[in-house]
Amino acid sequence: MGLKLRIHPLAAALANAQLPCLKGYLAGREAVAARMQRALHGVPGIDVPYPPTPAGPAWYALPLRYRPDQLAGLPVERFLEAVHAEGAREIDLPGSTRALGDHPLFHVPGALLPASS
Repeated sequence: MGLKLRIHPLAAALANAQLPCLKGYLAGREAVAARMQRALHGVPGIDVPYPPTPAGPAWYALPLRYRPDQLAGLPVERFLEAVHAEGAREIDLPGSTRALGDHPLFHVPGALLPASS
């Protein structure tokens, strides 16, 4: 599981070398996120995030919220089928992109690590 709680020296060297590029990477992600926010604003069934400015999001992903009440209760699975059919294959099931610590494995690891149950 890699729980030694320290970074590997090679990973640290790579991160250190890439750190000067961070502002540029974040600016690029911010530009893409802003374009997506503009394009999706007002689309029925989708709530677009607008984090507070001081938060400075890294935009790993654009976490949209599905609103079935705005689409006559359309099930999320059917909504995803329609979105995928339109070519947006990068959109995945709500909740599949989440913090690692939120995954069931880290709450009930018994099936993978029987000695810890």
